Amino acid sequence: MDAPNFYAALPPMRRLRQIVDDEFFAPVPPDWWIVISDVVNSTQHIEAGLYKEVNLMGASTIVALLNLTPNHELPFVFGGDGATVLIPDALREQAAAALLSVQSMAAVSFNLDLRVGMVPMSAVAKPIWVGKLAISEHYNQAVFKGGGVTAATDLIKDGERRDSYQPQLPRGSTHCRSNWVGVSLAGDRQSLCRKCEFDCDWHHANGNRK
Repeated sequence: MDAPNFYAALPPMRRLRQIVDDEFFAPVPPDWWIVISDVVNSTQHIEAGLYKEVNLMGASTIVALLNLTPNHELPFVFGGDGATVLIPDALREQAAAALLSVQSMAAVSFNLDLRVGMVPMSAVAKPIWVGKLAISEHYNQAVFKGGGVTAATDLIKDGERRDSYQPQLPRGSTHCRSNWVGVSLAGDRQSLCRKCEFDCDWHHANGNRK
């Protein structure tokens, strides 16, 4: 399977019960990266009335990365206050710049601390298997299993190791920017992108990270 296009080549699951069927899943290529973002202290911010702002920052991470490769599918899961996106190595430098742009916007525009990290598949001891569930004719939701996403999240939250996984600007760059498109906060859109974690470490649909 062509590594850059492995997700696009996956057959979509048409029924929810198929998420237990391994034939609909493929392992993430070893040279891919796990991109993770979440708003620090999101629960307190939501209680303070900043629900839309928190969700906007979580969704903006996805938008920024998808804009880098409009003609290719990237698997992602929206977690309400953050996101997980899997990217090929070819997008690594562009993704770092986009993440830093979103992080800066969160701080400057909303006074929110958006934690971002990029973890190579080689750094996690557990695998990630990816499938896609057909929600509608025009939308497929990524489904992750295998424990690798949780392992990557632990790395970027680890006070002693997280600096190793912070996005770095490409050599020679002095600033970062990203082209933006509108982000809908409509309830229907959010309901398609929610996340929950099953006992076997599935990541599919929702809750806010803490």
